[in-house]
Amino acid sequence: ATASARLFVAGEEEGVRVSVIEPADPRLDALWKRAASELRVGCVRDAAYAGWRFSSRPDAGYRLLLAERAGEPAGFLAHRSLSLRGIRAGFLLDFVLPAGEDRTGAVLLRAGARLARSEGAVLLSALLPGSGAPRSSLHRTGFLQKQERFHPQLIRFSVRGLGRWA
Repeated sequence: ATASARLFVAGEEEGVRVSVIEPADPRLDALWKRAASELRVGCVRDAAYAGWRFSSRPDAGYRLLLAERAGEPAGFLAHRSLSLRGIRAGFLLDFVLPAGEDRTGAVLLRAGARLARSEGAVLLSALLPGSGAPRSSLHRTGFLQKQERFHPQLIRFSVRGLGRWA
């Protein structure tokens, strides 16, 4: 973890506790079980995925924040800071939030913004999910939908069909 991630103090706001976690934290499995039913298109975001995605490049500087409410995992985001075109920017790479966790989403996004600012970011960017609690939470906390050409980094997607579409 970077110095700023180590300095990130776990804290509680509105009954939601946010802390830095390591990739492959088993609490992500419990969170995924709650959030998966709402996802229409996407990939599994459990501990195995996070371990593979965020541990495979230790030099990339990924930071994972877990929100817990009443001792139960209630939200997760993955963050990375980069300098692009001379601007220090924070990127929310993953944001998992079950339905009904509006307060958790707002607290978690504010924590992500504090982490980005601590790393010198002046811009915070996130991919906007097509629907669901993460999309609503991003809108409610002030994220604005912009045309793709204004996004500071080109994002490429690949798709693999599962089940009957394999």
